[in-house]
Amino acid sequence: MKIVFRAMLGAAIIFEGVLFLLMNVVSGLPGWVFLLPLAVVVAAFLLLFGGMWQDYLRNGRSWASSLSETSKKFGVPRKILALLVSEVGSLLAAFTFFKPQRNVDSEVRSFTAYRNLRTVVFMILALSVAEISIVHFAISNAFWRYLLLVISVYAVVLLSGFYVTVRDHPHLMTPQGLVLRNGRRLICEIPWSHLRHASSVTAGEGGDVAIDEHGNLRVPVLSEVNVKLEVDSQVVAEDLYKGPMMVSSIEIYCDDKDTFLRDLAEERNAH
Repeated sequence: MKIVFRAMLGAAIIFEGVLFLLMNVVSGLPGWVFLLPLAVVVAAFLLLFGGMWQDYLRNGRSWASSLSETSKKFGVPRKILALLVSEVGSLLAAFTFFKPQRNVDSEVRSFTAYRNLRTVVFMILALSVAEISIVHFAISNAFWRYLLLVISVYAVVLLSGFYVTVRDHPHLMTPQGLVLRNGRRLICEIPWSHLRHASSVTAGEGGDVAIDEHGNLRVPVLSEVNVKLEVDSQVVAEDLYKGPMMVSSIEIYCDDKDTFLRDLAEERNAH
């Protein structure tokens, strides 16, 4: 599949180059001819997207598990595939900006992890709206004005979608254990029988999801974490960019840390 995918992209590039050479030799070439290579590119990416979806279904609907397989099959870097999945997910999530999800299961308690993100996101969105208005009236060239308008609106929608994915995917406390999440990017399930210790921690450093050689995972929100969970035996954390990871401890951020730790202690005593 890797050879077919790359051959299609290579053929499209060569085809386009040949057409530009012919343009200087043959007069009267119709404009639509130059769109033919685009059809080959579209077909190549449809093949890629179809392969991604098949791998996703085959791996239990887990992008974290399937993207490595797709990357090897098509020769596309995993990070690029992860960025694609993340961007599409954020764009779709933006349409539910005004419809936050609600927990309907009485046996499941949810703990949000987005309040420190909310202030920053809303400030950026407000500045973006102001920037769109100023740029739209300041640039006289119609092409550049509308191009920058489209780019700015796209960025606003993308940021809104990212915020929604974090808002609508809180940490969950279930009868079976904990479900720790970071938007659509990461999920880690810890059964009650595996949980050894829970404590509060300071913010630390770094704003990206990171894991060390000992399996200590850090999942910050705007560089902040405030809860650390340790397990007796390693559990699996699935990350969109890093894939499945074996975790011995995980640091997370929770809006209501004290309530989370109190309820966690009650659940542990009950189990």
